[in-house]
Amino acid sequence: MPHVLELEASENEANILNKGQRLVKLCSRMHQNISSKAGSEYVFKLGDGRIVTMAGSSSALTFRNNFYYRLAEVFRNLDWLYQNDRKQFDLAEYRVFERCYSELEKNPGQIPLDLRAAYTSMEQRLAAGAQSS
Repeated sequence: MPHVLELEASENEANILNKGQRLVKLCSRMHQNISSKAGSEYVFKLGDGRIVTMAGSSSALTFRNNFYYRLAEVFRNLDWLYQNDRKQFDLAEYRVFERCYSELEKNPGQIPLDLRAAYTSMEQRLAAGAQSS
């Protein structure tokens, strides 16, 4: 663990608050990186804000499912936006993700049930919305 900062009893409140904020940011980034590794997601944040994506024997075993789960998250969030904040829902953006899913469908045995359910739910919601318009 590298030396991060020193706090002294003689410091003024502004300095202590500044150092506290730096410490919170550092701990948050470390927690995210530890969580990423523990979750077999090999995307890490550096202190200067850059993102590092790693590949290798461990990542090669998990990247596909990680992608599928993120795509399911996309459909769930777009579904939520469509229902709750229509101004934030972008049909063109949805179509990009839909095309990606359609390509994945060419190998349907690989698609997790949660991704299929998220996509199907969104498709049904859009179809129902089109019928009511």
